[in-house]
Amino acid sequence: MVLSSLQNRKYRIGGYRPGRKPENTKYHHSDRFQADQLPRKVDLRKHMTEVEEQVGNSCVANAFVGAYEYLAKRDLGEAGNVSRLFVYYNARAREGYENDDCGSQMYCAIDSLIEYGACCEDIWANDESLICEEPDTNAYEHAANFKITEAEFIETDLDLWRHTLAEGYPIAFALNTFESFDDATQNRGRVPMPKRLDNVRETHGWHAMLCVGYSDKDRMFIVRNSWGVAWGDRGYCYIPYDYVMHLDYNGHDSWIIKAVNDLDFSVDVWEEGDSVFADEGSLLLYDFYIRTTNPEGFIEELDALCQNYVETEEDYYFDYEEEETEEEYIVHVNSFDLTIDDPDEFLEELDTLCENYASDEDYGYYIESDASEEEEEYSEEESDASEEEEEYSEEEEEYNEEEEEYSEEEYEE
Repeated sequence: MVLSSLQNRKYRIGGYRPGRKPENTKYHHSDRFQADQLPRKVDLRKHMTEVEEQVGNSCVANAFVGAYEYLAKRDLGEAGNVSRLFVYYNARAREGYENDDCGSQMYCAIDSLIEYGACCEDIWANDESLICEEPDTNAYEHAANFKITEAEFIETDLDLWRHTLAEGYPIAFALNTFESFDDATQNRGRVPMPKRLDNVRETHGWHAMLCVGYSDKDRMFIVRNSWGVAWGDRGYCYIPYDYVMHLDYNGHDSWIIKAVNDLDFSVDVWEEGDSVFADEGSLLLYDFYIRTTNPEGFIEELDALCQNYVETEEDYYFDYEEEETEEEYIVHVNSFDLTIDDPDEFLEELDTLCENYASDEDYGYYIESDASEEEEEYSEEESDASEEEEEYSEEEEEYNEEEEEYSEEEYEE
């Protein structure tokens, strides 16, 4: 399926073909770290090669080639461009579809990397006219020197994914994408949760990508797409945990590949737990929820309120999920981000809005912004000053005691 973005660029989606796992599938079990040792944020992007644009329905091959180039770069310090169409052709050939640009199965791509390896793109180019052409002998001879050793299946479990990424392994996975997936280009790469209306539309289809990190603060995975650097955030996007882990949206066909057994790639990928989107002037709200009987009205007015405080729509973002109870809804507002110089007036209006819509004033959020950080720094300085004053008072008290003792001795004499 071909999509057209707002920039009139065409992107291909629907290249993932579901398939069964082989009987001898090896499952990945993360035991390198304890749960309390995991960092709040992992980002493998500094070790990834540049995001390239797929041709045809080659998203599966692009995901695994991205992982392959990453492993080569971590192990050898550099990585050449690996031929995605070489992998794509051999993956299709294992099903007998080498003459059709019909997408491929995950394990067929893995199997081709184990049996044939991967040649460089200089030998077999990423040219759409070559999609259904069998690579030449030179390509196979070159690829035979660059085989992967094994692959491991990753079950759809949030803690397991976080562990795996913290170990330094990117995860190739399949996701059902909706029309809202296109919004990532306008939202600094953020992909919203599918809404109820999305579910009744025709979906774009299943798409394979590569998960390369996570942010607990934002509750999002960092994901490498295959639509070039002009899409999303320089080719990457940020997808909510709840979306990727959703039983209906995840293809439950996720894998890591290994070039050499038991290499430790966890070095230099752990980061502090700051939000991916924390910039100067950003007002970030977390754990934002409201219990209301009118979720649509609240979201509409929240959107209008944000627009009153920004110059362009790119200066704010939020996503939301609705949780239906017996008579009401709990609206969870996620990834709230507003670029604003002075947030005080906005927050006053936000509280008024929430009070108008909340049932029994049941709403809440907590704030993180530059202003609050400055206040925190000021409080720390004030605390330090108080400690210094306290130390000075203690010294003065000790001096007075010594003086008093001296006076008593003088009096006795």
